[in-house]
Amino acid sequence: MKKQLVWVAALALGLVACGEPRDSAAESFDAGRQMDSPDVAAGTPPDDTGVNGMNTPVAPSSSERDLEITQQIRQRITGANDFSTDAQNVQVITQNSVVTLRGPVETDREKQAIAAIARETAGVTRVDDQLEVATP
Repeated sequence: MKKQLVWVAALALGLVACGEPRDSAAESFDAGRQMDSPDVAAGTPPDDTGVNGMNTPVAPSSSERDLEITQQIRQRITGANDFSTDAQNVQVITQNSVVTLRGPVETDREKQAIAAIARETAGVTRVDDQLEVATP
């Protein structure tokens, strides 16, 4: 009985020490960051683009033609058995018939082949090739 009371008291103290739960995930995230970091001090969200090497993604178009172009390019890339997994997972974003390619590929040959697939697809007016050859 004594052990149970001690356990209940410890649990109650632990709950009191924790305080009230946060109202949002953003507050919880902010609590975990150092308050002396420049982004927190300025009240702006952190910028992780330098960490992962990718810019903020371009918003894909919702036009039926752009979706068809993206689908055709994606099918040709994933259907090619000689591409690496990275190459098969590149981002293909079409907006107003302009295709943006992003992500890492293993070789320059993959980079050129994927860009050629995009250029050869009917309806594409321009290709913005942002693919990066991964360094070993």
